[in-house]
Amino acid sequence: MQPGGIDAVRQITHWNGIGRHDLALERARAALQQDPDDAELLVGMGVAMRGLKRAEDADAAARSALGVHPGHVGALVLLAELAQEAGRNREAEEHFLAALAEDPEHPGLLAAYAHLMYRTGHLEKAERLVRASLAQDPEFAGAHSLLSLILGEREKREREARAHGRHAVTLDPGSDMSHLALGVHEYATGRPFAARRHLREALRIDPSDTNVQDAFVEADYATRWLYLPMYYWSILVRKLPGQQFAVWGAFMGFSLLAPRIGLGAIRTPVLVAYLVFMVYTWLATPLVKLWVRWRPAQ
Repeated sequence: MQPGGIDAVRQITHWNGIGRHDLALERARAALQQDPDDAELLVGMGVAMRGLKRAEDADAAARSALGVHPGHVGALVLLAELAQEAGRNREAEEHFLAALAEDPEHPGLLAAYAHLMYRTGHLEKAERLVRASLAQDPEFAGAHSLLSLILGEREKREREARAHGRHAVTLDPGSDMSHLALGVHEYATGRPFAARRHLREALRIDPSDTNVQDAFVEADYATRWLYLPMYYWSILVRKLPGQQFAVWGAFMGFSLLAPRIGLGAIRTPVLVAYLVFMVYTWLATPLVKLWVRWRPAQ
């Protein structure tokens, strides 16, 4: 690569990094006229095309880069991410494995492969990969965010999951994923107002992310006084073996045994209160949806 090509790659990387994929593509095309077989320029052009939602052109650019430089990690990662976005997860994994064969200790690559495993439900493998990423780069905010999400979904080590989420926000407060990870954890552990705050920030950073949109709506429901009892009830019930069946069984047992243990006088009020609360849980979601239509989230 000539010095001018190095400058071009830096400029293309900069434009892609701040979301100006149009300028990155323009610069890449101009540089490729001087050096059409530069793999770095081809990958930069592919990243720009991906950002412009031109997946087929991005795929072609990445494959051209591999034709020039077989085993080019950037090209393999780009192909993996394009396949992942298209739902071709097996193909994405093949590209990630090929890239890892070239650079087995790259923290970003390990985290990207971990994210694929997380999305496809292989949580144990995803956790192992993301911990390997953090072993290489302990201050990698994206890996901390991903580990927080994985630990939360595996419902293990809640304190550790929250610590990783908070550390990710500290390391990269401008990352939507950092705020998403911490917001999701706060919501799952009974802190709906903190969750809403972080998810609102994630939505401000990237308004187009549907995962963030859905998570924010759910957190916003939980902070409405009409829905708060339902929210805390759902957290409590999730921790019970059998969940709703355990609650129903307990009240049935109480109904049958109350007269025998001297609680017959309160059986009727308790059962009426239980039935009223159950009706509330059925109505809570449609009622809060009506409220949100009347008073949307700010």
